[in-house]
Order: sequence, then C-alpha cells, then structure tokens
Amino acid sequence: MSGNLLQPLQPHALEQLEVFLKTHKTEDTFDLVGLNGFFIGITHLPRAVNPSEWLKVAITEEMLGKEPDRATEVIDSVLGYFNLVTLPIIMSRSDDSHISPYCDGSPQQTLSWLYGFAKAFSLEENSISQLCLSSDEKIAFIGMLLLSHMATVREIDRAIPILENHLEGLGHLLDSIKPLLESTIHMVENGTPKNNLGFIIGMAHIVEGELRSSRSMSTSVSVRREGPKVGRNDPCPCGNGLKYKKCHGK
Repeated sequence: MSGNLLQPLQPHALEQLEVFLKTHKTEDTFDLVGLNGFFIGITHLPRAVNPSEWLKVAITEEMLGKEPDRATEVIDSVLGYFNLVTLPIIMSRSDDSHISPYCDGSPQQTLSWLYGFAKAFSLEENSISQLCLSSDEKIAFIGMLLLSHMATVREIDRAIPILENHLEGLGHLLDSIKPLLESTIHMVENGTPKNNLGFIIGMAHIVEGELRSSRSMSTSVSVRREGPKVGRNDPCPCGNGLKYKKCHGK
C-alpha cells in the first residue's frame, strides 16, 4: 500500500470502491454504507486510532486476495474515503450537525450503517463499558445497542458467542442483548427512512457527547511526552510514512 493517508479521493474511486466492497461482501465485512458508519464511529472513540489498527477491520486480507493486482488501489481508496468522511467531523467537532451518514434510511442500509458504527467500538472496548454502565438510562441503552450490533445483525443467535469477547465486566447484560437486537431490527424494518436516519444520527450525537470528556482527557495525557521529542524531519509517530512536519507536526 502507498500509505498516504492524506491523499484525496480520486474521481470515480468512490464508485469503484463501492463496487469492490459489494462484489466481495461477506456477512462480516462492510459495504460502503457500513464503512461510512465504521469511520464515523472511529471519530467518536476516546483516542485517535491509527490506520494500522482500523484498516485490517475495514478491508480484510481475504477481500484483497480476491483481486491482488488492485490491492494498493483499493487501500488508497479506503484511506481517501476515510478522509472524506472524517475530516469534516474533526474540523467541526463543536457542531453536532457534522454527522451526515452515507445512508438512505432504508432498513438494509440503516442496519448496515449500525453494524459499521458499532464495529468501530470493538477497537476501544472501554468506551462500550463506559456507555453500558452509565447511570443515564438512555446512554446505557445506546451502549447495549452498540454492543449488540458488533456482531452480524441478521444472525442473532450467532451474535451471542461473538459478543462474549466484548463483555468483560458486562456479563450480567448478556441476557438483554438478544431481545434488544431483535427489537432494534424490528423497529428499523418498520420505520420510515426519515425516522431511521433520525435514529442513527441522534444516537451518534449522544455517543459523541458522552465520550467527549474521555477524549479530552486522552488528548491531555497524550501531549505529555516521556520519550524524546520528534524532529520535524523524522517519520510521524502515527505510522503513515510521512515526515512529522508533513503530518501531525503541521
């Protein structure tokens, strides 16, 4: 892969990426709508997640192996799409109107987006615990909803053993997951596109607000470096291959 996280998405690349994801879609991978939810979820995590962590979730080696000659092109398109989705969110963090999901509100796309959004929280499981154990019932409900959607939403029974990997400290909630997943699917399948979009955008706003303080604390801690200072011509610590002065040292 070229590793250039800052490159813009080239003309027609988004359409080609959508076709690639659809062609090689499995029950555990994303289509373009799910990838949008995944990227928006990443921006809500308390810490910055490096591409080396999320790329292997966004696009699997098995998918790339189907068309190895296009691997670099596909990865670059995924990075470009990440920028397209997340930069407006990062630049307008104080404004809740920044969340604009690539989703038409249909049941299929809404559930796909929910799966992607929830899957992002598997990269930072402490945030799920924070939400689920909140004293605010609405926030705790959303945490449970995200926990339930970390698994493939269409196979509820299959979801339970998968979710056990994410239930450290939350085992007492396991019995609630199946009925919550069932009720969410029923609600989305019977909801109007407008209501479904309102549901996922409202949920994302609540998660954003609840985890904002954790993100601020994480940022405050991260600036107190214990190691040597990074030089402007040194590789950026984020791992994207650029010099520090061309990346986070701007």
